[in-house]
Amino acid sequence: MALATEDFASETIQAAGVSTYAPARPQKQGWVIEGSSVYYYENGRPAAGWKEYLNPSNGAIESCYFGDDGAAVSGWQTIGGKRYYFGTSGYHHAYVLTHGARTNVEAPDSNGVWHETAWRQDSNGWWFDFGNGTYAQNSWQPIGDEWYHFDSSGYTQVGWLYLGGTWYYLAGSGAMQVGWLHNGGAWYYLNDGGDMHTGWKSLGGTWYFLNGSGVMQTGWLRSGGTWYYLNSGGDMATGWRKVGGVWYFLNSSGDMATGWKKIGNAWYYLNGGGDMATGWKRVGSSWYFLNAGGDMAENRWIGNYWVGANGAMATNAWVDGGKYYVGSDGAYDPQARRQEAAA
Repeated sequence: MALATEDFASETIQAAGVSTYAPARPQKQGWVIEGSSVYYYENGRPAAGWKEYLNPSNGAIESCYFGDDGAAVSGWQTIGGKRYYFGTSGYHHAYVLTHGARTNVEAPDSNGVWHETAWRQDSNGWWFDFGNGTYAQNSWQPIGDEWYHFDSSGYTQVGWLYLGGTWYYLAGSGAMQVGWLHNGGAWYYLNDGGDMHTGWKSLGGTWYFLNGSGVMQTGWLRSGGTWYYLNSGGDMATGWRKVGGVWYFLNSSGDMATGWKKIGNAWYYLNGGGDMATGWKRVGSSWYFLNAGGDMAENRWIGNYWVGANGAMATNAWVDGGKYYVGSDGAYDPQARRQEAAA
């Protein structure tokens, strides 16, 4: 939009008995920038006092105040005994009533008046002055982009804070912490509301466990009667995991597997302590052989013993295509073969 318009009105100038017709000087109209000041002209005269207008760039109704000299005021101003703040508008470069920087100004009071606020410090600590004769006290307060808690004397609190049955952590600045916190050699997790988390927590598709004191757990964890393993970063392990030279398998839900487990195309046996079995293993009334990699042997000789398609050691049976006989102890009996040949 044009910052000013010019209205020309004719006038008659009489000099020495001669009438001369000439255009009048242009009248200023609308928004006008003169030097570093902004004015608003109506019918050739600068506006004074309050003025509201529609900002077409955002559809907002904005308010300006023009001083005795006609220029739009800026910054903190006392008008009628009340304090107001005027910030820069990008639309016409005037100054509009606004809350200003969030770190300096609180919400308006019931009369719509914005109060200048400030952090203040004395020998007892930091406190927050609302600028209207009161200060933050015994409450949570959002200041800028952070939350702070003030004690009954009005001072910011720092460190661990136990409030309403919940733990919070406030940084040295007093700002409430959220997310991961490393404190005293341990990791904690503070939820979006600042409350310290306990129990299982899923973050980005990964599970973590925080104990009753909020400390992130690592290593073996027994929860709800089930064993889990948390890696050094606290993330819950799944799949194969070697711990202390022993292999374990953690299911997709993180619980430690025991007993028979089919993984891929192979069968494995996990002992009652979760450790992967190798070598001969008796399960129920049958013997099985688990290779060095833990996978169950099938349809082959293990020394003088035959394990069948189900992995169980054969007894009292002709095996390997009926060519050999194994006795009640499962061992190959060469005599039984020779007796058949002799017959």
